[in-house]
Amino acid sequence: MKKRSTLLMTATALALTSGLAWANSNTANDHRAVDYPSQIGPNGVATPADPKGADMQAEAHQRKAMADRPLAAGALVQEPGYYRAIGSDGKHGRYVVRLSSGETAPSQKQVDQKGRYFSPDHWRWEADASSVTRALVSTPCPKSGQWFAEVPIDVQNYSHFHDVTVTCEKGAMLPNLNIGDPYDEARVRWVWIGPAGHLQRASR
Repeated sequence: MKKRSTLLMTATALALTSGLAWANSNTANDHRAVDYPSQIGPNGVATPADPKGADMQAEAHQRKAMADRPLAAGALVQEPGYYRAIGSDGKHGRYVVRLSSGETAPSQKQVDQKGRYFSPDHWRWEADASSVTRALVSTPCPKSGQWFAEVPIDVQNYSHFHDVTVTCEKGAMLPNLNIGDPYDEARVRWVWIGPAGHLQRASR
């Protein structure tokens, strides 16, 4: 009995260690988007929290209110949420980054809309901190807006799929990229990059 208990404790410890190693390997690179367990539900389905859209209306109001309150790079975050990096030359970050109250706004280089690195001058609030911003292909869209297909670089014909962006309404199905290989298709992540129309505003 004692031997069995020891084996169970060892197995549990190994599982916890593996989980920590996975988390560390996925967060080591600041520029690499990772899967947050709270954002992807059972079977990889991201579940919408507010089917009536009240959260979207509140978020749009907050986004408008925060538009004149940019967060300088290196400053302390007062309002938690997902922020977008803005460069002094007007470049916009491709991704939104979740920042918590009391955290320091990043000053390291970010990726712009064309995949090039730039130094952020300030950060602009885009979405509520509780937003679901990642989902798998062929699953219900958890948040209305524009979604970017994050495709692993080792996927065959990567150049054909690496810059796909779609506008999707909450509850609609996020599309399959038809890569061909089911294994590679399962590795694709749709990443929310902003409200509908934000790419047009960023290019002005």
